[in-house]
Amino acid sequence: LFQQGKNYVEIKDGVIKVVFDIENFSCNLTFKNNVPPWKPGHGYAYFTDNKDIYQYMAIMSPWADVTGTVTLPDRTLEVNGQGYADKARTNLFPTKIDPLIIDWRVYSPPGAPEKDKWAFTMVEFVMHPSFGSRRMPILLLCHDGKIVMATKHYDLELLDMAPGKNTKYEYPQRYTIKARDGDWKIEGEFKAGTLFDFTDIFAEMPSWIRKIAEKFMSRPVFFRSFGEFSGKVYMPGGVVEEIKLVGSTEYVIFK
Repeated sequence: LFQQGKNYVEIKDGVIKVVFDIENFSCNLTFKNNVPPWKPGHGYAYFTDNKDIYQYMAIMSPWADVTGTVTLPDRTLEVNGQGYADKARTNLFPTKIDPLIIDWRVYSPPGAPEKDKWAFTMVEFVMHPSFGSRRMPILLLCHDGKIVMATKHYDLELLDMAPGKNTKYEYPQRYTIKARDGDWKIEGEFKAGTLFDFTDIFAEMPSWIRKIAEKFMSRPVFFRSFGEFSGKVYMPGGVVEEIKLVGSTEYVIFK
C-alpha cells in the first residue's frame, strides 16, 4: 500500500502492518480486522461532470485490534487496543479543498466483554462552496463482528464552540447525533475532552513557502481531542442498550 525507505504500510489477509522509523518517533503496529473493509458504494464522489475531479474514500479497518509498540524519544510504549484505518484520495485544485472535516472513532473501554463491545465511527466532509457545499457523510456502527449500521443519513449538531488553548480558532466541545439504518437506531452525545493536538499547517511552513501558499489556499487548522460518546442503541426486536465509548475526534477547518 505504501513504502518509503524502511517505512511502510502493508495489507495482507485482513491484517495491516504499519512500520515507521523517523526522527523522534518509531512504531511497529499490527491492525487485525474485527470486521471486513468497507467503502461507500464504489468509493468515488465526483464534484462536477469532469470525472478527473473527485474524492475517493475506502475504510480498510472499520474496527481492528491493534498491537505492537510506539517509541518516543524518552520511552517505548506497548500498544494493546482498538483502532481504525482508512485511505482517501482527493484530486482537485488546492484552492478548492473541503473547508470542513469532522470525524470521531470511539470504542468500548478496555476490559469490556467481547460480546458487549461496540465501535462507532463518523466521518463527514463538506465540499467547497464552488461545489455547492455538499456534505459527504459516513456513519458506521460495529458490533459482534459485523457492521450493523452503515448510513449517510444522520442529524449532527456542533455545540459549545470555543477557542483552543493558545489559539483564536474555535472548535466544538460537544456534538449530538441521531441516525437510523433499517431496524437499527443510535442517538447520543460526544463530549470532546483533552485537546491533545492543535496543528496550524501554515505556522509550520517555512516563511517563504507560507507566503506562496497563502496566495492560493485557505489556512488549514486541525483540532484533535480525546473524548467520550454516551448514547443509546435501538436494536431489532425492541432491545435498547446504553453505551459509553471512548476515543478521539478531529475537527478540521480552513480559515
